[in-house]
Amino acid sequence: MKTFKFLLLAVAAIVCLSACSKSKDDSPGSSVHKAKFRVEVSAGASIIGMTYGYDDQFKTQSTPSGTVWESAEVTIPAGARTVWMETSGQSPNASGTMKAQIYIDGVLKKEVTSSGVALVGSPRYNF
Repeated sequence: MKTFKFLLLAVAAIVCLSACSKSKDDSPGSSVHKAKFRVEVSAGASIIGMTYGYDDQFKTQSTPSGTVWESAEVTIPAGARTVWMETSGQSPNASGTMKAQIYIDGVLKKEVTSSGVALVGSPRYNF
């Protein structure tokens, strides 16, 4: 009977440990992701430029036209830790606004807003 209880306890412990342990796929940055970067300014304001990317990899976009700019989809490799964007704009008056957003796999993960004459947005998302 003691052997049966010991075996039952051992099986229960193994099941508990395997259910509670984190799989390799659940760890941060362990899979490939698709990112999009988006900037929107209020009417009358303009986007001056932006730099966006992941970790130490980046792209620069200067003087986009219009009040909305969106990047092409960027593949973020497994192992990447941070996705980021630096953007600036200007408004003719203090009521200007800017919204800078990061989408990961189609889901909005980070949004930063700015208002005033000088508009700056620096969203960051950590896996």
